Amino acid sequence: MDVAAAIEWYSAIDRKLALDFLDELDAGLRLLQTYPMAFPIVHLDLRIFVLKRFLFKVVYLVNIDDTEIVIQSVTHDKRNPARWQDVAK
Repeated sequence: MDVAAAIEWYSAIDRKLALDFLDELDAGLRLLQTYPMAFPIVHLDLRIFVLKRFLFKVVYLVNIDDTEIVIQSVTHDKRNPARWQDVAK
């Protein structure tokens, strides 16, 4: 499930829920920009950030000079917990 599908899914349940998801994702991405090295490495150079309220993981890389963050995936953990591993291959 990607971000657009998640928004559609949460909107079907409740528009506020979709907005809450977007707010939490936005706050998480701002946190990654501020502290890109703060989150654990889970595979090779891939790092992972887990949203608190929603079961989504942001899998990302930080380039060699720490100036760029590359989001590899935003995945729902319960729907496909191993999807981030496919990104690393």
